[in-house]
Amino acid sequence: MIPRRVVLFDLDDTLYDRRQFLSGAFADVAADVARETGRDVGPLMDSLRVSWEERGSDAPDLFDGWLRRNGSFARDRVLRSVRTYHAYRPARLDPYDGADAMLRDLQSDHLLGLVSDGNVATQRAKLEALGLAHRFQAVVFSAELQRSKPDPEVFRVALERLGASPDEAVHVGDHPLRDVAGARRAGLLAVRVMTGEFRDRADLEGEPAHQRIDRLADLVPLLRRGSV
Repeated sequence: MIPRRVVLFDLDDTLYDRRQFLSGAFADVAADVARETGRDVGPLMDSLRVSWEERGSDAPDLFDGWLRRNGSFARDRVLRSVRTYHAYRPARLDPYDGADAMLRDLQSDHLLGLVSDGNVATQRAKLEALGLAHRFQAVVFSAELQRSKPDPEVFRVALERLGASPDEAVHVGDHPLRDVAGARRAGLLAVRVMTGEFRDRADLEGEPAHQRIDRLADLVPLLRRGSV
């Protein structure tokens, strides 16, 4: 077996609980709408959180549905809500327990990369707020490539920047399509960490994770004993 000397990571709900970011971003969005409409910010914030819990992060029209639910829909208000969401800059985000220690440990004998979807400025701000940017030798924000996972090219670009081939690499992420299927289609092994919003979603038929872990601390022994 070829040693897996490269490990790529997803960001949201893989290295930290994304609800931390959403709480602050949603608060800013709700506050903006409250100022414009004269509504109370508390109920607006609560209904936005409920809308997200019902629709999930994959929903393309979260703010549309939320504003309609509150009788505040207007196309320009939706657009402003999206801009406010992307403009939110957290001062601090906390990684999952053991995440930084795991990355530090792997740095001793692996090359590490990050592959993340989403608004580039927003994702970069998350990484800085987590204090993890220095752990990665390559960072790929897929939007800079005008692509998104599961497009195999996103993973290939990360490997090119690390001077590695797919058969040397493992990708670690939480999403069964974007991370697991995407990595497999690019020729990488896929480790699925069962954390975050999508932890109860099944793998895609015919494209399962090569390994699953319940927490990031389980990754190092998995790699060192050659189980993936």
